[in-house]
Amino acid sequence: MTWTTLLENLALSRSWQIGPESNAESYRLSVVSGDFGVSGIGRVEVAQFDSDGSGYAPRSFRTETWPLIIQCRKPFLFESQRVGFRVPTGFNPFVLKVETNNM
Repeated sequence: MTWTTLLENLALSRSWQIGPESNAESYRLSVVSGDFGVSGIGRVEVAQFDSDGSGYAPRSFRTETWPLIIQCRKPFLFESQRVGFRVPTGFNPFVLKVETNNM
């Protein structure tokens, strides 16, 4: 299985960081660096966005130091598929690597 890097060093904050348009079916998220505190666990929120930047049903995923694979589908009536990422309030920012695949 071949993964293509979409975003190499995405510095997350509590504001949405919207990635480039992609028709990928699967996204692999892995933590590049960050200060997670004692627990070693961060959390990233993932949402799909239309081309005008309007959001669609954010979904939260726990991220650890190993890759996490998620499935994204183009929402009904959306013109494009952009995926956005952010850390929820109360979690420390970290750097994320995002890869795509059409499994």
